[in-house]
Amino acid sequence: QPYRNFIAQAACVSQAEHEAYFRQLLGDVDTTTAPYGVLDVRGGDATILRSVQDLSDDLSARIHATARAQGVPTSVLFHAAWGLVVAAPRG
Repeated sequence: QPYRNFIAQAACVSQAEHEAYFRQLLGDVDTTTAPYGVLDVRGGDATILRSVQDLSDDLSARIHATARAQGVPTSVLFHAAWGLVVAAPRG
């Protein structure tokens, strides 16, 4: 289905219905879901580290081919991979 259909469907649901759905779905979560317990993502006293890694042409081509085969943008693969990285310490 096109994304526009999702947006059109979501627009037909009231704010109260959206809130009720997510309260029912997440209402029993009683601990932080912040990665590594970091709540202040704006910096504060935390040191922000950045890492940049260039990908080989071969790996880049494989990533693009995989995304194309799955019918998704490459960003979806990177977001999924990052989700695994963030989830790893949680078990």
